[in-house]
Amino acid sequence: MKKRILLLVLFISAFSWGQVQLSEGTPTQTIDFSSTVTGVSNGAFTGTGFQATPTAGQLDSDAWAVTGLSDGALAFGVTRITGDYARGAVNSQQSTGGIYAHTGAPNSVANPCLMFQPSGSDFSPGTITLRIQNNGVGFINQIVASYNIFYRNDQASSNTLNFSYSTDDTSYIAVGALDFATPVAASGTTWLQEGSTPSRSTTITGLSIAPSDYFYIRWNSDDVVGGTRDELGLDDISVTASFGPPSAPVITSDLTASGFVGVPYTYSILATNSPTSYNATGLPAGFSINTSTGVITGTPGATGTF
Repeated sequence: MKKRILLLVLFISAFSWGQVQLSEGTPTQTIDFSSTVTGVSNGAFTGTGFQATPTAGQLDSDAWAVTGLSDGALAFGVTRITGDYARGAVNSQQSTGGIYAHTGAPNSVANPCLMFQPSGSDFSPGTITLRIQNNGVGFINQIVASYNIFYRNDQASSNTLNFSYSTDDTSYIAVGALDFATPVAASGTTWLQEGSTPSRSTTITGLSIAPSDYFYIRWNSDDVVGGTRDELGLDDISVTASFGPPSAPVITSDLTASGFVGVPYTYSILATNSPTSYNATGLPAGFSINTSTGVITGTPGATGTF
């Protein structure tokens, strides 16, 4: 019995670390695909796939999710160590769709880049998502995210690599200022970095991520001009959190509403930052609010503005 209890404790501990961890003591994490980041990667990436307990050279699938590959989606925690997800390490242009470790200049075997080769059935469109967890004691109010973009503009086509974020892994907010697309006109086989380091950076404010809750950042790719597609790369992903008290909710539902005398009426208060309770004052006679859900109900008995 003691052995079983110990194994359960170890499993829970390992599972809780399977994503990017941010706390007051460690507010910044950088993923450069060249070293181990607990819960994210195991050593220098070698293009050999994803699993929840990664071997050397693999990425931790508890932190990564992928869509758009012909071998099927990678959900968090799932094993994908063959085919599209494990195309290996390369230092030159490719044509087979999938995920690679790019080791050619300015990268190297010791300092690779996460590379995607889009094709007609791979990553066009597609997404790769990185899961981040608040491992602190305060709320995360702000996240600064930056990363480097690489590409090989060897084809007369154009592919995007755009950024978005989410607090629930369902509704994503695009950051248009970070959009990137490879040039349509081919320019050669050199592996290029977009701009200077970092290629893209953004500050995400107004957050209220509670301890143990998650935050998600995503890169989306699709065709602008199809055909044989350029290669894309991500490297040096950095996330820095600022901690504090919960951010105040902001009402997002309509601030005015109307009904009809004698007809039952329902109105739902919607707000950001996960309110824990609701209230309303000045309600008409016969109306009430559910302080747990924010739903106001009642039947108007007279005309008026309230």
